[in-house]
Amino acid sequence: GGFSEIFEGAGEDGSPVAVKRIRRVTPGLGTGEIRIARSLMSGPGAHVIPILDAGKDDESGNNFVIMPRADESLQDRIDRDGPLADEDAMSVLTDVLTGLQEMKRIVHGDLKPANVLLHEGRWKLADMGIARHIDDEPATLSTRMFVSEGYAAPEQWRFEPATRATDVYAFGCLTYTVLTGETPFLGPSQEEYCLQHLKATPRYLPASPAIRALVQMCLTKDKEARPSVDTALVLLKRAWGKP
Repeated sequence: GGFSEIFEGAGEDGSPVAVKRIRRVTPGLGTGEIRIARSLMSGPGAHVIPILDAGKDDESGNNFVIMPRADESLQDRIDRDGPLADEDAMSVLTDVLTGLQEMKRIVHGDLKPANVLLHEGRWKLADMGIARHIDDEPATLSTRMFVSEGYAAPEQWRFEPATRATDVYAFGCLTYTVLTGETPFLGPSQEEYCLQHLKATPRYLPASPAIRALVQMCLTKDKEARPSVDTALVLLKRAWGKP
């Protein structure tokens, strides 16, 4: 990623792990991710990548996060197989929303297919590089610049603090990618992405009316008008015909 490097490693029992070394890109970024990682260690969810250890290495002075190695990312799957079929897509999207639910008062801030990993048969949220607790002070301007153009909510383009509604917007963009292989806005320049997320209407989504309605609600420009994570999950299951 832009501010981390991932290495393969082995745990004490020999099991494969991923070791994330956080680059010193901007002040507070590494320590913020360590705080999030440690909070996730105390209350792991079934749809969030487990954190095995997190902290500062005394010898090198670098911050590290250690996680079990995943099978692949959702972006890898889409790049290889293209858009997912309805049953697979709904299963993935349910896992993603359940992961957001399990994060409770943590805002991910950079939800996208590359940060959704397949681990032990489930799709799980990963990479908390710019995540924050809802009650924390807003991130610095430099930290807020680390967003993914195809998935960044209007408020992120205005350099406002990310909220849970920001993750719901990114989920709407992710749904487009899962179902079509592309994000709802295609840029391609950063300026064009900014204008599109702030003002443009998303491209037509070839999906059922119920899914289109859910995604439209998630991609509302006004963050206060978006559904909560809990409501989005209820609507997704209803659209999928699941209880």
